[in-house]
Amino acid sequence: MSVDNSPKNVPFDMYDHEIRWQPFAGIENLELSLCDIDEERKVVDLIVRFAPNKTVTLHNHLAQTNMFIIQGELRMYEPDGSVREVRPAGRYYRGRTNDAHSEGGGPQGAVVFY
Repeated sequence: MSVDNSPKNVPFDMYDHEIRWQPFAGIENLELSLCDIDEERKVVDLIVRFAPNKTVTLHNHLAQTNMFIIQGELRMYEPDGSVREVRPAGRYYRGRTNDAHSEGGGPQGAVVFY
């Protein structure tokens, strides 16, 4: 008889005590941790922590914005406030440019790598 010891059977709870969270100027209900800025390629890597059951202001991304949901769930909202999509932890998404939306954390919030 074999025992499945693969990582998929290991529960995950993010340990973020070493992450330096800071406010995102002008945007409520989230904190960020800047990981890297590549000025030559015009790429910024950051981790964002969204507050539970809160949204950020309606906005557009001016460049391609990809994300990996690390913990919780990220909820995407249409400009009218209706839920567009719920993005669970463990998934990768490729964003669109010039796409008006708001977003926010689910019941446990969300931690997202952009």
